[in-house]
Amino acid sequence: MPVSRSCQYELQSLLSAHPPFEVWRARHPLTGSTCLLKLLKQDGSPESKAASDLVIAAVNRHAMIRNRRIITARRLASHNGNLVLEYPFLEGGDWRPVTPTLLAQHWYQLIGQIALAVDYLHLRGLVHGDLKL
Repeated sequence: MPVSRSCQYELQSLLSAHPPFEVWRARHPLTGSTCLLKLLKQDGSPESKAASDLVIAAVNRHAMIRNRRIITARRLASHNGNLVLEYPFLEGGDWRPVTPTLLAQHWYQLIGQIALAVDYLHLRGLVHGDLKL
């Protein structure tokens, strides 16, 4: 997936920050739709370049996944000189927190599905750092 042209997203709220990455709730400037951005802060360092190369490689692997139940980046763009991955934003109603109690109650139904999903993603070249359960 090539990097789209520079885009001035409206950053609405910072959801998490683990340098060199930040995750933002944002609004797309052309469509007005809410999206989730994973922003890679680029400072010109070798570490920043290596992280950028990893992000681009991961997005190229995301493009190979054709399963509607697996959410992948829909756009790779630039925002203020920083590389961003754009994902669809899912409202809170679409998610349920996985608590230890919930996991214990449904463990036997979930473990096979989780293992199958991880195996599928491994075959597509994705690693655990790319997975969110």
